[in-house]
Parts: sequence; C-alpha cells; structure tokens
Amino acid sequence: MEFIGHVIDGAETEAADGRRFDSVDPWTREPWAQVALGGQADADRAVAAARQAFDEGPWPRMGSPSAARSCTGSPT
Repeated sequence: MEFIGHVIDGAETEAADGRRFDSVDPWTREPWAQVALGGQADADRAVAAARQAFDEGPWPRMGSPSAARSCTGSPT
C-alpha cells in the first residue's frame, strides 16, 4: 500500500510518533494508501522549518511579483 508522509523542510517524513491512518477510496470503499497522522510535534517541526526558510531564504528580499510567481507557478 502506498505511504504518504508529511513534507517538512523538503523531505517526506513519518509522523513523529509513527501514527498513520488509511485513506479510503470513496468509490470502492477500499483503503489505497496509508497517510502520516500528524500531531503537535509535527506541526511544531513544520512551523520551525517554514520560519527558518522565510528568515534565511529569498522570501524577505523578494518583491511581490516574484513571490506570486513562486506560489502560483505562473510565468507572469
């Protein structure tokens, strides 16, 4: 069965406590993937990684048009 983890700091990871849940196909009602079940520790790690990326990455120096392109993938 496929596993879908959290993407934190650019890497797919398990939940900190290893918990998962089954994602069920609504048509077949069969499980098709296991998904990392995040908790507070995972949220804290994600927020810390985002804060570091914002503080040390290009975002603070980027103008609005460049930031918008990064978020939308639009060339304009």
